[in-house]
Amino acid sequence: MIKNIAPVLLCVLLVFGLVTSSDARQWRVTPQAAAQEYVIINDQRSPNEIVLVFWMTPRLLPDQPQNETAKAMLTRNLLVGIAHADVSAGGAMSFRAPTNITLVTGGQNRPPLAGSQIEPASAGALTTMSQVFAQALGPLGKGTKWHVFDGSGISSCRSGSFAISYAGENYTYETPIPGC
Repeated sequence: MIKNIAPVLLCVLLVFGLVTSSDARQWRVTPQAAAQEYVIINDQRSPNEIVLVFWMTPRLLPDQPQNETAKAMLTRNLLVGIAHADVSAGGAMSFRAPTNITLVTGGQNRPPLAGSQIEPASAGALTTMSQVFAQALGPLGKGTKWHVFDGSGISSCRSGSFAISYAGENYTYETPIPGC
């Protein structure tokens, strides 16, 4: 049984954001919906190669007392998912294992935290997100690999910026993000 529903809710919100059409105009835009749209980066490198970067920000969760623990965890730790897919002519997807990923902020590179450095709440959130993504998105969800970085100095609702450096590209985020 899941003791804290916030990580599951976070996953559901992000998955919902993935399956909504970017061609459709949202009628009632909540802060969470505005954040969802911004935190997913879609890099269509070629007709047969795509990189998706997901930033799990505290703004994805509604302002409710039961979400405060998850929001605090997402403030201390920056959670990023990367899916790097190659698509065959027949539509089958194969995924590359992301390597050499760094968080670039303030002129410094931060590698992902090692397993022993990841706090239990973040480890649990990673497990939950991996399971939800795999169930909801099939191969895409299974191909998404999650990474935890030290989130100190980064806030989704304060002025700043950072980048996720991966596969020769710096995927940038400017803050404050929409929805703040």
